[in-house]
Amino acid sequence: MPSETKVSLQDLETAKAELQRVEDRWENYSGNNPNKFVSQRDAARSRVESLTRTLKAQGDLPMTGHEALCAELDRLAPNARHNDVIEHDGARYKRLFSPARTSLSGKTVTEWDRTWQEI
Repeated sequence: MPSETKVSLQDLETAKAELQRVEDRWENYSGNNPNKFVSQRDAARSRVESLTRTLKAQGDLPMTGHEALCAELDRLAPNARHNDVIEHDGARYKRLFSPARTSLSGKTVTEWDRTWQEI
């Protein structure tokens, strides 16, 4: 999402409806191609996740406690790499990355999950 455009809750609802439409098409598909609609489903899921992250960053959706902590730690250490440790409010946190999405073959990571873990 471009940072200069503000997204709305209506955008998220529209994206969720599109995701549901694609999921329904997949459920109703009776063909023999297990990869049918994979790219459409992935694109729709990515859009919903992106809009949700943006709305939480804008403050339009509430963040969980862990999400708020991760946002604060990301602000303090924006270039932290895997297993980097920082200290915040007397606690130590380690940056972790894990595969969020892979290619169809499963060999290539196309998107990474980023989180912080207290140590």
